[in-house]
Amino acid sequence: HFGYFLTLDESQSDATTNVWKLHMYSEESDDTFLMALSLPKTDVMPSDKILANVIASHDARIDADPEDLTAHQEKIGTYLRFDKVVPARNACREMLEANPDEWWAVLVNALLDASQKTEAVPDGSIVDWVNGEPSFFRYLDLAYFYQLTDQPAKASDAIAKAAKSDANTEWGHGGNSEFRGYSAAMYAYKSGHYRVAEELCEKLLKVTINGDYAKGGLRNLLVATQKAQQGETVEVEWDDSISPFDAFETIDIEKLLGRKVSRPTQETVRSQQEGASER
Repeated sequence: HFGYFLTLDESQSDATTNVWKLHMYSEESDDTFLMALSLPKTDVMPSDKILANVIASHDARIDADPEDLTAHQEKIGTYLRFDKVVPARNACREMLEANPDEWWAVLVNALLDASQKTEAVPDGSIVDWVNGEPSFFRYLDLAYFYQLTDQPAKASDAIAKAAKSDANTEWGHGGNSEFRGYSAAMYAYKSGHYRVAEELCEKLLKVTINGDYAKGGLRNLLVATQKAQQGETVEVEWDDSISPFDAFETIDIEKLLGRKVSRPTQETVRSQQEGASER
């Protein structure tokens, strides 16, 4: 909602000097100019020094609060931006040690285990975590794990269990129940598990705590699931009022895991919507 941005002012820069301008931004007001800084173009900081400085700032935050999940995530993201995959993976392990019950830490480490085959049963850690305290959101986290590891049947089973759990909550793991649930139901539908998608839609349409959020998309998807079970499969476009759930918007998960990861993202959904509008 607010922060800072630094830009190069090319109109003020010349052949020997770069002029940088720092602004503060806020979604509720105009950008505020703070200062300008002139630097010789020869004054360059080596990338390893930049990395060391930024990691040190992340570590300072983590030392102050080991449970600061955002600090851990930003540390992982920084390593990946500098192509330091092994340190990024080590940072994931450190994050889980400090936050053994955080859904994102559990999820990303389970995906690492599956990709690196470091567990006898690749899904063992996340399954144990879900079974330790079963809930709507934990089942959806498990379904998402199976989605990202290309196991649609197991994902469907987890979604079915989520549909039998309490979903009437304002907030959960990365969003409210309709936000997380719509993405899961769409995946179930597109992977051919129509009855499970129907059950989850019916469950979420009864959720009242978040008002009418996602209800239009859920109703349309519910109708499609019912038609599909009668033999009339239709293409369902992603509802443009609902963003797709993407646990890795700010993390290069494919670089971290060392493999392609198929999942709906803001970019892929927007591209599909634009293609549909052109048709």
